[in-house]
Amino acid sequence: MLTPEAWAAELAHAAATIDDECDAIAGRHARDAAEHQRATAPVDTGRLRASITVDRDSDGWSVGPTVDYGRYVEYGTSDTDPHPFVGPSGDAVADGFAADVLDTAVP
Repeated sequence: MLTPEAWAAELAHAAATIDDECDAIAGRHARDAAEHQRATAPVDTGRLRASITVDRDSDGWSVGPTVDYGRYVEYGTSDTDPHPFVGPSGDAVADGFAADVLDTAVP
């Protein structure tokens, strides 16, 4: 059985490392989501698929196309049907992401 001091040290170590570990997990799943988007995005010229990026900033990870018409492809317009590829990529990685975070947080 751990002493209170050892337990406190373990908790302090976990608190110090869990953010970095979860950020690494998020990055891995963000890259997986980008691959899913590239695989499922409709292709005409290839510009939409080529614009799909993964970025990290102070707010976290973002994944998606950078071309201005990506939202119109995803949601459609009054003249075109939607071709979702961003939303389904989140669905495709969500369960694995949650499981990996849970495995990290609750060893």
